[in-house]
Amino acid sequence: MASNYNDLFGVKAYSATILATPRNIAVAGAVTGTAAFDGSSNISITTTLADSGVTAGTYTKVVVNSKGIITSASALLAGDIPTLNQNTTGNAATATTADKVAQSLTINGTAYDGSTARAFTLVTGAEKGAANGVATLDSNSKIPASQLPALAISDTYVVATEAAMLALTAERGDTAIRTDVSKTFILQTEPASTLANWKEMLSPASPVQSVAGKTGVVTLVKADVGLGNVDNTADNAKNVLSATKLTTSRTIAISGGATGTATAFDGSSNISIAVTSLDATVLSGTASVNTTGNAGTATKLQTPRTINGVAFDGSANITIDAAMKFENLTANKTMVANTFYSVASSGLTLTVPATLNAGDTFIIQEVAGNTFSIDWGSRTVRGQTPDSPMVCPAYGRVEVTWTGSTFA
Repeated sequence: MASNYNDLFGVKAYSATILATPRNIAVAGAVTGTAAFDGSSNISITTTLADSGVTAGTYTKVVVNSKGIITSASALLAGDIPTLNQNTTGNAATATTADKVAQSLTINGTAYDGSTARAFTLVTGAEKGAANGVATLDSNSKIPASQLPALAISDTYVVATEAAMLALTAERGDTAIRTDVSKTFILQTEPASTLANWKEMLSPASPVQSVAGKTGVVTLVKADVGLGNVDNTADNAKNVLSATKLTTSRTIAISGGATGTATAFDGSSNISIAVTSLDATVLSGTASVNTTGNAGTATKLQTPRTINGVAFDGSANITIDAAMKFENLTANKTMVANTFYSVASSGLTLTVPATLNAGDTFIIQEVAGNTFSIDWGSRTVRGQTPDSPMVCPAYGRVEVTWTGSTFA
């Protein structure tokens, strides 16, 4: 039997549970038949007898070839029957085609009484098991291997001892795997009980003698192949010491005392973030600031302001009596001592109170171009008795203190 094997990494397997490619096994000749076979189980081929070319029907005369196959058929003629001398009983000597035999017979498995014509196919003994003849059956109701074309049907057995191998019911071509010696044997001829009939199946020695200095069942670790520093971490999950650029670009922004436009950064080049605003409340130190107007070099306020009734433009210091009160006047008023009055409307009259205490002070200031009047009563002001009421001009200022007898 031709050896079938699969080539796996240079090691050829001479036996397998099933064939890598299933095959069809066919029978040809007088009978035909086919069956798929992959070695996983035994198969049986159903055969079909080939037509002889004779039209189906009943004949009294047939012609067969050397294989016993009918090649032609016709009616039996008188000339086909030799002259016979025989002793007969019953109606055999005078029976016609319409007569029946005295006792019905079974011919080739079919009952026959002679009342009708019938054709039978007969096989001679010389045609059994012979070339161009018919196949026979052995004692097991099987066609002997000698009458079959070459077949590659085999079974594989796994056994633990030589005795178990010799006890197998194996046929030629079957294989036995001996686990005690780690070898495989094939039955070259029957019977399987004869040790000499089993032939060892040799395989070439493996060219690999060791792996990384290890033999037998080899289990490799990273260090065996110079990969001791390698782990199974995915690239996108690794932390590396340096890189040309970031796998995922990031946005860098500034916030707090200064805010700036967020800028994309992947590490491939430097970036610059433009500052868009500053919060002076959280800043410290000195910074250069671009200004407009005269803010960078001004010595006084562009627009003068009044602080507690005292005009201030930044050009000089001012003094404000801490005890003075401030009131912005928009209507006629009887004044209250120790108060700074800012006149906000034109034509107002301010009246000095009837009761005064030494040290009471009054300050009246008009800064918007309004005129106002003061009613001093009968009191003198700086040694004089002024008109009452006394009209003060626009932008006028009056500051006096009661001494107990006069305003000084």
